[in-house]
This record gives sequence, structure tokens and C-alpha cells, in this order.
Amino acid sequence: MIRRLSLAAAVVVATAALSSCATFDRNDAAATVSGVEISRDSLSDVADWLAANPQSEAALRLGVVEFGQGLVDATSTRYVLQVLVHDELLRQYLASVDASPSADDVAAAESRVDSSITGDIRAIYVQEEALRSALLQLPEEQQAAFAAGLPSSKVTVDSRYGGWDNATATIVPLG
Repeated sequence: MIRRLSLAAAVVVATAALSSCATFDRNDAAATVSGVEISRDSLSDVADWLAANPQSEAALRLGVVEFGQGLVDATSTRYVLQVLVHDELLRQYLASVDASPSADDVAAAESRVDSSITGDIRAIYVQEEALRSALLQLPEEQQAAFAAGLPSSKVTVDSRYGGWDNATATIVPLG
């Protein structure tokens, strides 16, 4: 009788786990920033590129740690997602103060980004560099306002990557 109960309990737990995973898998967002989604595919593309190019300037700059065959460790994945979240926060902030990267910002970013990075991944890195350049051209009080507003940002993170910590404006492991 006890064996049947434990078997039944295991089936219930497994069914609940499978049904919650199915719901979870339908969520395409790794994170959401004020209603703008950062897709899991975008995050995976960057993480896959970093895993395939562990000695690249970009991987070394991010401190990426290779974990097994072509996999990037969870800490590095969280950090990459955090960079993507911060880029979206910066893009939204710049739009709110009627600023954006200039053509010169983009050209300078193109020259600074590691030439081994190509395609969509290159576009992400160029965008990051150009956004940061645009921020640095703002008056100091606007730069400070961006930094001060980070803790109150509306960010949600898919729990498989961690959680958003408002106090530090970072993605932290859960648990």
C-alpha cells in the first residue's frame, strides 16, 4: 500500500512538473524590460557564439567561463542577459530624453568591436558600444539620472536565468 502511494505521489509530482515545464517553454522571453522582450533566442545566439569563440576579445572581456562542450556557464549567461537588459534600459532612457547614438557613434563603435565578431552578434556589440557613447555625451546630470533610475526599472527575468535585483540593478541567481 505504501509503495502504491509513493508511486502515485511520484506520478502526480512528475505530471505537475511536466505541465509547468510546458507552460514555461511557451515563454519566449528571457527578460522583459518595461514591456519590451529580450528573447531567449537572442540570448542563446550570444551565448552560443561566446562558447564557440572562448578566446575572442568579447568572451575575455565578459569573463566567460566555458562549461563543458560548447556550453557557457550560468554566471556568464546571466551576465550576458544583464548586458542585454541594461542596453534596453539605456535605449529606453535615451529615447525618453530625445537622444540616440549618432552616425559617428555607430561608426566609432564599429571600429572598436572585435573584428572576429560577425552577423547579428556584431550588431548587438556595436549597438552596446554606440548606446554607451550616446550616454556619455549627455550632460552629467542626465547620466546620473540614468544610473539613479536603474533600481526602479521595470524588469522581469525568466527564472531559469535568475531574478532581477532592484537594489543592485543586476540579475542574480535564485535560491
